[in-house]
Amino acid sequence: MLLVQDIRHALRTLRRAPGFTLAAVLTLALGIGATTAIYAVLEHVVLDPLPYPDADRLVRITNPVPGVGPDTEWQVSPAQYQYFSERARSLEEIGMYRIGGVNVAGPDEVVRARAVVATAGVLRILGARPVMGRLLDDQDDLPGVAPVAVLSHAFWQRQFGGDAGVIGRVIDLGGRGIEVVGVLAAGTDVPEASGRLGGLRTDVWVSYSFDPVSLQSHIVPAIARLAPGATIESAQAELDRLRPGLTETYPQIYPPAFFERYGFHTVLRPLKDHVVGDIARNLWILLGAVGLVLLIAAANVANLFLVRVEGRRRELAVRTALGASRAAIARHLFVESTVLSLAGGAAAVLLGYRGVAWLVAGAPSGIPRLDAIRIDASVLGFTVAVSLLVAAALTAVAALHRGRLAGAIVLGDGGRTATAGRERQRVRSALVAGQVALALVLVVGAGLLIESFRRLRAVDPGVDPEGVLTMELFLPGGRYDEDVERQAFYAALLERIRALPGVAAAGVSNEIPFGGGYACTVQGFRDAEVYSRLDDAGLRSACASRSARGRGRSSGWSSPARSGWSSPGWPAAPWPRCC
Repeated sequence: MLLVQDIRHALRTLRRAPGFTLAAVLTLALGIGATTAIYAVLEHVVLDPLPYPDADRLVRITNPVPGVGPDTEWQVSPAQYQYFSERARSLEEIGMYRIGGVNVAGPDEVVRARAVVATAGVLRILGARPVMGRLLDDQDDLPGVAPVAVLSHAFWQRQFGGDAGVIGRVIDLGGRGIEVVGVLAAGTDVPEASGRLGGLRTDVWVSYSFDPVSLQSHIVPAIARLAPGATIESAQAELDRLRPGLTETYPQIYPPAFFERYGFHTVLRPLKDHVVGDIARNLWILLGAVGLVLLIAAANVANLFLVRVEGRRRELAVRTALGASRAAIARHLFVESTVLSLAGGAAAVLLGYRGVAWLVAGAPSGIPRLDAIRIDASVLGFTVAVSLLVAAALTAVAALHRGRLAGAIVLGDGGRTATAGRERQRVRSALVAGQVALALVLVVGAGLLIESFRRLRAVDPGVDPEGVLTMELFLPGGRYDEDVERQAFYAALLERIRALPGVAAAGVSNEIPFGGGYACTVQGFRDAEVYSRLDDAGLRSACASRSARGRGRSSGWSSPARSGWSSPGWPAAPWPRCC
């Protein structure tokens, strides 16, 4: 009952001072709103678990190769996949996948689709469920088995109108007929990689039929689920114990000299670390920066609140004279500051909705899980908690200030004394000094960021992107199976593009500058005698180390020619022979 009376009294008091109330609410709304928006991004990008079953047991498998480069990592080879799948008891399931593009021919048009070639284990690791048909099966991974396809729910609805008769239908993928065996439930997708362009959704999943010729190619990402009771440390120890067996099982691929020269070894890392990457550190720093803004806003409101308490000293003196205890007055001040803070928090939620939309729209490429960012119950709870924390701080400052002035407050002409003036000035000076210090930190940080940005802008990238347009092509493998056919296509394409008005130059490339990609030390050779001479000389064609947007670390698969899409075992451009 007393709380209800205090709330009513606080509302009446704040309504009688609209200027103070409006200024305080807007100030808190800006500070809490900025904090809420950044926290929403931090929670859904960094703090939330990955949207997969047993997400804390999912790991990514890579192979650091310090002999090639200090930060160089290779992906997993099919030979490693088969070896660890059979022997690593601490890994319950292993899966390999690679991402590419494919043209899907429909009755009326050809559409471009995002395709994932995956082993059956990938869908099981990701917790995929079919709404029709079946998932990929281990039998689909066997060499020589005809590839099959599973459609995503969104692609099935968009391209096939939700037709249940799509199961068993043969569709044209890249010029080849592939049977559709299932449709996935909505929401299943491969993990995004930090630093890579996100937001694309997989349309088609195709079975990964192993080709014995490509067992040594370290170009395919691999993920795994730890066995129950296993930890990353115990699984890593087991892989280290198993590593010498690679030489015994695949002596032509993993000779002892290879390990000695290149320091090749296999490591496990939490899959979430791969997805989040360095974004976590940057978001924590950003949350700290907006936290400083919130402190400055709270200090501003605290100053306003103290001025208001000063103006109400007669009222507080009367309450004290009538027997109100310090606890009762502190409760009254806390209720008033809570009403004020919650009003600011409510306005902050509205600003947070707009702030989150702005952050998502303006976010640079490479930030994963952007589609998951939203203002939900947990974010609202955070906003309420911050609002109550601000209310408690305002109450503490006001109560402390009043306690120091208690002996100086008298009835009559206001009770102003030299002691009251000194106490009031001391508290306000402390708040102002705190505001200036926090603002100075923010100004210095902003200045450093601006200077860093200026220096980055001043770096000569070595290329002139002005007026340059890019496009990607996925040639159907059925029609453009041989190198000569693809070369003829691109030659004709370039001739027609160069003839267009306004075109100064045109060219074709596997990758564009700063777009990442695999770098190979040698090209693929069709002549087996070349490899024979390399082997006789004790050389191997190590390749496929990826520099992902300048980070020097492998982070995904990219089509080798950007001109077609192939599955292992399908005719395609020759792959470089990899260690």
